[in-house]
Amino acid sequence: MTERSRLPELNQPIETGQSPAVADLAAGGFAAETEILTTTGPRRVGRLTPEDRVYALNLATSVMQPKRVLAVEPVTPTDSLVEIRTRRGHLKLLQDHRIPYQTKSISRIRTHPAGELATRQEYKFVNDWQTRAYPRLEQVDMTELAKEYEVGVTPNCHGHTFRARLPDGCEPSRYGGDVGYYFDPDTFETYRSSIEDTAAEVTIHAGPNHWRRPITFDGDDFLEFLGWFITEGSITHSSNRDTSEIGIAQKTASHRERIAELFDRMEIDVCVSENGFSFSSKLFARVLTRLCGGSSHEKRLPEFVFTLPREQQELLLDTLFAGDGNDWGVYYTASDQLAADILRLFAYVEYKPRYTVRNGNWQLYLGTSRDGFSSTAHVSSTTDTSPCYRLTVADYSAVMAGMDGKFQWVGVSQVG
Repeated sequence: MTERSRLPELNQPIETGQSPAVADLAAGGFAAETEILTTTGPRRVGRLTPEDRVYALNLATSVMQPKRVLAVEPVTPTDSLVEIRTRRGHLKLLQDHRIPYQTKSISRIRTHPAGELATRQEYKFVNDWQTRAYPRLEQVDMTELAKEYEVGVTPNCHGHTFRARLPDGCEPSRYGGDVGYYFDPDTFETYRSSIEDTAAEVTIHAGPNHWRRPITFDGDDFLEFLGWFITEGSITHSSNRDTSEIGIAQKTASHRERIAELFDRMEIDVCVSENGFSFSSKLFARVLTRLCGGSSHEKRLPEFVFTLPREQQELLLDTLFAGDGNDWGVYYTASDQLAADILRLFAYVEYKPRYTVRNGNWQLYLGTSRDGFSSTAHVSSTTDTSPCYRLTVADYSAVMAGMDGKFQWVGVSQVG
């Protein structure tokens, strides 16, 4: 996966007439079984509401952003529908629905009514796009993720000197012997800079008698840790002790080496077995459950993942596939929410979502996006009397749409 250039202005709406692809919009309509990729995952077009936000593409700038649904209107077909079926795409559309396309000789994006595609022989779907540029996640602070915690501070000087250097009102909640002093969340956040200036070490835990862990982590390391936990992790709550165990299953030698190095960098001591890695932390259990879900059927991606720069999204995606993927670029999960989130993540790193569901398990395909279709081999007419739906979206003129779990960039009925 390679990084692409970013555009400085990404929030400007398209002006009518700015691009032929926008000016030539026709009414069109999607078949009822068409799914649209939204910010909560794929959704049938007829079930969209004005509360939904869909992933939309500015055909003039090739920028993708979530955009509001403005209207969904049922319409009864008066003619046969146009069906486009390829290995990576399946669409049924009204005759006048606009299809964005490129050709081998002309890279500029144009649109053509679905019913007139036979006027050309070979088409390329829109295969290149980019998203808004976000700042890197340089560091993760556990105090920002944990709701209940206690901070342990080992002074870099004698205890009396340490106490004397603290500002008025900055009182430790208790003394911890060899560790030093402990502070409750409110006191620590209020006087954090003064406390850290006189500290040799600052750690965090759920409370007395719990393991202390580092308070901050490198952003890339934390994302990689989340990836391994989401795809291979578990949380076990002790029945006879006030603690929880975080486990990451892994038997592949190369992956085990990568995970061991990760825990070394994060300065987390772990127990190693032939099946994987584990460590105890009630605080981590709370944070991971809130961010990523607990059981395999509840797993999900944290929402902040979708405001990361592309290179960090790729790091997370690579880690996920190292855990539950295979050599053919297929990811497996039993979690409906995780499947929806990864399909969304595909679009952010410029992969067109594609999936199947078998026996309640999702299979997500990380395949090339450089595909197209032939008007003679892949386009046909089909009779369908089911209602179609016209979709109006704010600002941008194409959405990620498809049937049978295969998505492509397709024009909308109107831009509002």
